[in-house]
Amino acid sequence: MSAKKIVIPIEYEDKFSVQLVLKDRKTLSELVEKFLLDLVEAHETEKRSVRAIVYATKKQIAALEREKVDMKVGENQSEIGRSRQKEVSNVDRFKGGKIPPKGLGIKK
Repeated sequence: MSAKKIVIPIEYEDKFSVQLVLKDRKTLSELVEKFLLDLVEAHETEKRSVRAIVYATKKQIAALEREKVDMKVGENQSEIGRSRQKEVSNVDRFKGGKIPPKGLGIKK
């Protein structure tokens, strides 16, 4: 008797870039942990506050709005990624392994 394969579909929600302005790094850490945000970058400002860029879904953005977080929603990064994938070639440039890759790798 063969094992039955179970396929669980994964649905991905689009993610948007969101700029946050927060009072300190501790607040940033708490928000990232609480809302499972994808932290892209964070910098302290001259006024000792923190500016951060995160990637967030619409649900996460709504949750941040309910928390009254100072933020600016940017572009849909998922859509940008999908459009950029059209630029990638689907040709096998290594001809199934017959042509070795060339580059700056160091052989030892």
